[in-house]
Amino acid sequence: MKNLLDNDKNFYPTPGSYGFSEIYSCSERLNDIIKTLNYLENRNSDHNYNTRQNLESSWKSGILKDIQLTHITVTFYKKGTCHIVFRDLELLEKFNLFGSQQKSWLPPNFGRKPFGDMNNEEKEVVKEFCGNTENYMKIFNNQELYLIDEKKLLN
Repeated sequence: MKNLLDNDKNFYPTPGSYGFSEIYSCSERLNDIIKTLNYLENRNSDHNYNTRQNLESSWKSGILKDIQLTHITVTFYKKGTCHIVFRDLELLEKFNLFGSQQKSWLPPNFGRKPFGDMNNEEKEVVKEFCGNTENYMKIFNNQELYLIDEKKLLN
């Protein structure tokens, strides 16, 4: 991690120009993302995340770029945005699948039904969501990795 002082001062904010209130307001949302990803990994939800403390410590040190948190890396910019990079792309895909299923955007048998056995409407949704049948087959062939059995979560 580079210290803020090593960077272009015109692009990166300094602790004086970027209040901790902006970072503090993001910390709760970031904490929710981390809790959700931990939940999807079947980690204990009582885990102490220390998101706010990590962000405050980084801010006081002048570090607002590439802050490492559980599952994600965050960067704060002068314009007030927080950019998130997910470090585990398979977990991100699992997150997207779970959220899409909860919103009923995917067929109920998504990932569990062979592509060839789907009707035309289901195939169209799969192609739209996955981009191609190879990506769907990756999910179908690795159901235990990508699909959530809610009954088994955090028992």
